[in-house]
Order: sequence, then structure tokens, then C-alpha cells
Amino acid sequence: MNKVKVLNKLQKVKLGGMTNYVFGNMKYIDRSRFQMDILSKDKNFLEVDEYKEYGYKLRLYSAKERDNRELLIKEMTEALEGYDVFHIHTGYWLGFLMEEVAMKMGIKKVIVHAHNSGIGINDAETREAYRKLHEYYKSLFSLREATHFCACSKEAADWLYGPNIPRDRIIILKNAIEVERFSYSIQKREEIRKELDIENKFVIGHSGRFERQKNHILLINSFAKAYKRNSNIHLLLLGTGLLENDIKMQIEELGIQEAVTFVGWKDNSEDYMQAFDLFTLPSLFEGLPIVLIEAQTAGLKCLVSDHVTNEADITGNVQYLPLDEEVWVREILKASAGYDRINTDTMVRNAGYDIRDQIKVLENLYIE
Repeated sequence: MNKVKVLNKLQKVKLGGMTNYVFGNMKYIDRSRFQMDILSKDKNFLEVDEYKEYGYKLRLYSAKERDNRELLIKEMTEALEGYDVFHIHTGYWLGFLMEEVAMKMGIKKVIVHAHNSGIGINDAETREAYRKLHEYYKSLFSLREATHFCACSKEAADWLYGPNIPRDRIIILKNAIEVERFSYSIQKREEIRKELDIENKFVIGHSGRFERQKNHILLINSFAKAYKRNSNIHLLLLGTGLLENDIKMQIEELGIQEAVTFVGWKDNSEDYMQAFDLFTLPSLFEGLPIVLIEAQTAGLKCLVSDHVTNEADITGNVQYLPLDEEVWVREILKASAGYDRINTDTMVRNAGYDIRDQIKVLENLYIE
């Protein structure tokens, strides 16, 4: 039997949720029936461990739709040759020429997949220019440009798809995880806390890129105020990003260096999540954050921005807060009094976020 050949369009490797989503699918999809490859401008997809592990092919392109439509059409025509499925992972519109080329070529499945609900560019002027482009193309995008329309949440769907796409045509593909990998482990918790010398602290954690979207500024300011009232709390930050040095400067200016630990990017982020006592996510926007599903699977109480979709609360352990520093200070201090942390594996699986179940949904989408 010939394999179903799938080409996943991604931006940059290790940029966050989209790449993790595709790599997770590569791990669990039936590779005797499906071939999963990647289309990107980023050659670094050939340098990561997943390349050796899954053996995907990387199709490179260079042209931007706004600068050289003819070259992009040529590159896309060559890249898509022989594929059954073109799965386009995106967060906002800058055009849809790729989709048009794929449809014209007769690719059986042209799938657009919304993964976010905003634009995470740090520069305000550039962000506003992109927002206007997004709204323009959103108003034009129609059923002619793809065969399937997917999103990680209803909020992400509303952000990407305009009135030309009926809501009953949109398929929600859940950002599922390896449940057992993030399941609450007292042993891992004790190991990491000892390693970081935070054994007796109430640890407030955040895992995410240092980018505007994640709103570290509010988290740091809120933590600093809470720390003045409870010196036993400690902030543990996972991730890297363009704004990391800015955040470190903010922490120095507030004089709380001794109460904050940066651990960088970790492939075993699940182990560090066990060391948390409280998970925080004060994002300005999200699609449906995989990291919040992971945190809930680790049995954590989660303080989350009310800009995050309520679809993400699958355990009842998520508390949504307005982006108001005083509110965050109050709730951090309340949480630091402690709570009963329990195993939530069954709740996560029952909500449909076990990747072993969700991969079957994706496989059926590719072959239906």
C-alpha cells in the first residue's frame, strides 16, 4: 500500500507550539501508512534530533508572496509535486498564494490550521502593519482556497477565519500531549528542586518564549510585589527568546535576582514542571496553549490570563485573571498557602488530550 504523503508547512524550528505539534504527530502517526515531511525556509530543520529520529524530508522555499509571486508559484509547484496532503500551520494571514497553488495542482487535501489568536511580533509598528494585512486577507479567504479548515480552539478559528468560512466547516484539532510524560511525579519534583536548591520554596513557574505575547513584564512585576510580602516564594522561568535580556534587566532593577531562576530551554521541560507549585500564563493572546495542558497534567493549579480561551480548562484547576498586577499579586499570595495536588491523567484523557487518541483523528482527516 502506498503511503499517504503529507507536507507540513512551518515557519521556524523550535519556535514553539506549531513545531512541537507537528513533531508530536510525527512520533505517534502510523509511519507504515503516512509519510510526514516539512516545508519551510528554515534549514535548521535538518539540525535537530527529530530529523534523525523521524527521517522527514525538508522542502525549502525562499520567496515571499508580497515580493515575488512568480518565484513562489514555481517553488511551491516543485515542492508539492507528489504529495496527497498539504497541511499549512499558521497564526495569521500574510496571503494565501500557497493554498491557491495547491488547489490548482489538485492536491487532495489542502488543510489550513489556525494555531494562534494574535500576532506575536515585538515591534509595535510592524505588528500593526501585519495586523492590517491579516484582516485584509482574512476578509478575502474563502472555501475556494482549501479543502479543510482546522483550528486548535474556537478562539483561534475566529481569529483566522472570516465570514466566508461557515463555522460548521471548521474542525477543532486538539493540542494533545503525551499524558504519562507530564503526569505528576513526586520523585522528579524532589530531584529538580534539590538540583536548583529550591527545596523549601513555594515555586511559581512559567514555561514559554521570551516574547511580547507571553507578557513576562506583568509576571515579573506581580511576582516582585508578592515577594515583598512573602519571601518564601521563588520564580522559575523556562525558555529563551528575544526579550530574555530585557526581562533580566527588569529583574535586576527590581532587586529580586536571588528569588528568580532562569533555566533556559529544556528538552525535559516536564521534569521542571514537576518542581513548580503554581503555573502562571499571563499571555496577551493564545490559540490553545499546549503548555497549559501540560501544566494541568502535572496536577498544577494554574493562574492564566483571561485572554486565554476557557476551552483550555480541562481539569478545573485553571483560574482566569484580568491583566491587572494587583489581582495577580493577590492570587499568587493566596495560592502560596498551598493546595492538594492530585493526579489528573484521567481527566486529561477524558477531555481528548491524549496524543494517542488525537493522532487517530488526524489520520482519519488525512485519509477520509
